[in-house]
Amino acid sequence: MFFLFLGNENIARSYLYVEASTAQELQIMRKLCILFLTMALSIAIAGAATKYTVTLYQPSVVNGTELKPGDYKVEVAGDKATFKLGKTTVEVPVKVEETTQKNDSNAIRYVEGGKLQEIRIGGTHTKLVFSSTPADSAGGAR
Repeated sequence: MFFLFLGNENIARSYLYVEASTAQELQIMRKLCILFLTMALSIAIAGAATKYTVTLYQPSVVNGTELKPGDYKVEVAGDKATFKLGKTTVEVPVKVEETTQKNDSNAIRYVEGGKLQEIRIGGTHTKLVFSSTPADSAGGAR
Protein backbone atom coordinates (compact mmCIF):
# COMPACT_ATOMS: atom_id res chain seq x y z
CA MET A 1 0.00 0.00 0.00
CA PHE A 2 2.86 2.33 0.71
CA PHE A 3 3.82 2.66 -2.94
CA LEU A 4 0.35 4.15 -3.69
CA PHE A 5 1.07 7.13 -1.47
CA LEU A 6 4.64 7.91 -2.57
CA GLY A 7 3.50 10.99 -4.43
CA ASN A 8 1.45 12.56 -1.62
CA GLU A 9 2.90 12.39 1.87
CA ASN A 10 -0.16 13.99 3.55
CA ILE A 11 -2.51 11.32 2.22
CA ALA A 12 -0.10 8.61 3.37
CA ARG A 13 0.03 10.07 6.91
CA SER A 14 -3.74 10.41 7.17
CA TYR A 15 -4.22 6.84 5.91
CA LEU A 16 -1.76 5.46 8.45
CA TYR A 17 -3.42 7.50 11.25
CA VAL A 18 -6.85 6.13 10.34
CA GLU A 19 -5.48 2.60 10.29
CA ALA A 20 -3.80 3.08 13.68
CA SER A 21 -6.83 4.65 15.35
CA THR A 22 -9.14 1.98 13.97
CA ALA A 23 -6.84 -0.74 15.29
CA GLN A 24 -6.69 1.00 18.68
CA GLU A 25 -10.46 1.37 18.81
CA LEU A 26 -10.90 -2.27 17.89
CA GLN A 27 -8.54 -3.33 20.66
CA ILE A 28 -10.37 -1.14 23.19
CA MET A 29 -13.73 -2.51 22.05
CA ARG A 30 -12.47 -6.08 22.45
CA LYS A 31 -11.22 -5.35 25.96
CA LEU A 32 -14.51 -3.68 26.91
CA CYS A 33 -16.50 -6.58 25.50
CA ILE A 34 -14.42 -9.13 27.44
CA LEU A 35 -14.76 -7.04 30.60
CA PHE A 36 -18.54 -6.77 30.17
CA LEU A 37 -18.94 -10.53 29.56
CA THR A 38 -16.77 -11.36 32.57
CA MET A 39 -18.79 -9.08 34.83
CA ALA A 40 -22.10 -10.43 33.53
CA LEU A 41 -20.97 -13.99 34.15
CA SER A 42 -19.76 -13.11 37.66
CA ILE A 43 -23.09 -11.51 38.53
CA ALA A 44 -25.01 -14.48 37.15
CA ILE A 45 -22.94 -16.92 39.19
CA ALA A 46 -23.17 -14.84 42.36
CA GLY A 47 -26.91 -14.38 42.06
CA ALA A 48 -27.66 -18.03 41.38
CA ALA A 49 -29.23 -20.12 44.11
CA THR A 50 -26.99 -22.67 45.79
CA LYS A 51 -28.38 -26.21 45.70
CA TYR A 52 -27.73 -29.07 48.12
CA THR A 53 -29.10 -32.58 48.61
CA VAL A 54 -30.01 -33.41 52.21
CA THR A 55 -31.50 -36.64 53.57
CA LEU A 56 -33.88 -36.34 56.52
CA TYR A 57 -34.17 -39.70 58.32
CA GLN A 58 -36.94 -38.66 60.69
CA PRO A 59 -39.92 -36.30 60.61
CA SER A 60 -38.52 -32.79 61.03
CA VAL A 61 -40.09 -29.45 61.84
CA VAL A 62 -38.70 -26.34 60.16
CA ASN A 63 -40.21 -22.96 61.00
CA GLY A 64 -43.44 -24.64 62.13
CA THR A 65 -43.75 -26.83 59.00
CA GLU A 66 -43.33 -30.60 59.27
CA LEU A 67 -41.14 -32.30 56.69
CA LYS A 68 -41.45 -36.05 56.10
CA PRO A 69 -38.30 -38.21 55.94
CA GLY A 70 -36.70 -38.30 52.49
CA ASP A 71 -34.04 -36.95 50.13
CA TYR A 72 -34.66 -33.23 49.79
CA LYS A 73 -33.21 -30.77 47.32
CA VAL A 74 -32.44 -27.62 49.30
CA GLU A 75 -32.01 -24.36 47.36
CA VAL A 76 -30.57 -21.41 49.23
CA ALA A 77 -31.06 -17.94 47.77
CA GLY A 78 -30.21 -15.05 50.06
CA ASP A 79 -32.01 -15.56 53.37
CA LYS A 80 -34.49 -18.17 52.07
CA ALA A 81 -34.13 -21.94 51.87
CA THR A 82 -36.51 -24.01 49.77
CA PHE A 83 -36.94 -27.70 50.60
CA LYS A 84 -38.21 -29.78 47.64
CA LEU A 85 -39.34 -33.40 47.74
CA GLY A 86 -41.46 -34.49 44.79
CA LYS A 87 -44.31 -32.00 44.52
CA THR A 88 -43.82 -30.76 48.09
CA THR A 89 -42.08 -27.39 48.38
CA VAL A 90 -41.45 -25.59 51.66
CA GLU A 91 -39.78 -22.17 51.85
CA VAL A 92 -38.27 -21.07 55.17
CA PRO A 93 -35.96 -18.33 56.42
CA VAL A 94 -32.33 -19.39 56.82
CA LYS A 95 -29.06 -17.88 57.97
CA VAL A 96 -25.98 -19.10 56.08
CA GLU A 97 -22.84 -19.26 58.20
CA GLU A 98 -19.28 -20.44 57.67
CA THR A 99 -17.72 -23.10 59.92
CA THR A 100 -14.06 -23.05 60.92
CA GLN A 101 -13.47 -26.61 59.72
CA LYS A 102 -14.63 -28.31 56.55
CA ASN A 103 -17.65 -30.55 57.19
CA ASP A 104 -16.84 -34.19 56.41
CA SER A 105 -20.45 -35.08 55.59
CA ASN A 106 -23.95 -33.65 55.94
CA ALA A 107 -24.84 -33.29 59.60
CA ILE A 108 -28.26 -32.32 60.93
CA ARG A 109 -28.82 -30.87 64.39
CA TYR A 110 -32.20 -31.03 66.04
CA VAL A 111 -33.56 -29.39 69.16
CA GLU A 112 -36.55 -30.45 71.28
CA GLY A 113 -39.30 -32.34 69.48
CA GLY A 114 -37.58 -32.87 66.12
CA LYS A 115 -37.19 -29.17 65.33
CA LEU A 116 -34.47 -28.69 62.74
CA GLN A 117 -31.88 -26.23 64.05
CA GLU A 118 -29.03 -26.50 61.53
CA ILE A 119 -27.65 -28.44 58.59
CA ARG A 120 -23.91 -28.64 58.01
CA ILE A 121 -23.20 -29.31 54.34
CA GLY A 122 -20.61 -32.05 53.70
CA GLY A 123 -17.47 -31.10 51.80
CA THR A 124 -17.92 -27.38 52.52
CA HIS A 125 -17.56 -24.86 55.33
CA THR A 126 -21.28 -24.04 55.03
CA LYS A 127 -23.80 -24.25 57.85
CA LEU A 128 -27.52 -23.49 57.36
CA VAL A 129 -29.12 -22.23 60.57
CA PHE A 130 -32.91 -22.25 60.97
CA SER A 131 -34.99 -20.45 63.57
CA SER A 132 -36.72 -22.72 66.08
CA THR A 133 -40.20 -21.17 65.78
CA PRO A 134 -42.09 -19.11 63.21
CA ALA A 135 -42.14 -16.18 65.69
CA ASP A 136 -38.32 -16.23 65.89
CA SER A 137 -38.01 -15.74 62.14
CA ALA A 138 -40.47 -12.83 62.19
CA GLY A 139 -38.20 -10.84 64.45
CA GLY A 140 -39.38 -11.99 67.87
CA ALA A 141 -42.52 -12.87 69.80
CA ARG A 142 -45.59 -10.72 69.39
